[in-house]
This record gives sequence, C-alpha cells and structure tokens, in this order.
Amino acid sequence: GPDLPVVDNTTYVVVGAAAVLGAACRAPLTAMALMVEITRDTGLLVPLLAAIGMSSLVTDYLEVSEVYLFVHMVACASVCSLARPFVLSCSRAF
Repeated sequence: GPDLPVVDNTTYVVVGAAAVLGAACRAPLTAMALMVEITRDTGLLVPLLAAIGMSSLVTDYLEVSEVYLFVHMVACASVCSLARPFVLSCSRAF
C-alpha cells in the first residue's frame, strides 16, 4: 500500500482538547488560535478546523449550551467546599 505519514499521539490530544474547548466554551476560533499558539505548529490548522467545526456543529445540533455552565457550577461548588474550612478559620481569627 501507499506510505502514509505517521501522526504523533500528541497531535490527537491537541486536536481533541481543542474540539472540546471550542464546543464547551462556544469559542471555536479562540480554541483554534490557542492551540496553534501553544504548539507553534501551523500544520494543525486543517485538523483543528475540522475537529472544532464538527464538535461545534454537534453541540449546536444537540443544543447543549449549558455544558460550560454545568462544569463551571460543579467546579465552583467543589472549590467552595474545599475553601470553606479555611475561610471559617480565618474569620474566627479576627
């Protein structure tokens, strides 16, 4: 068969992370620019464009606009529960 170029595993990770970021935050161009800036690899533009475009279309089709809000609420709740003992101990000190 024809010799196909071998893609490094980190390329899949970068493209997948950009797709998730672009769809969850509803910021596809930001995700693409961020990943190209981080990796300094303009050869990723076409795979990034395809993956982020598809993930954004799927997100729009499923109307999952609250994904980012849900993740944000869960993250804030866990941070607040971890910080609560520290805040209470600081307020008692004064």
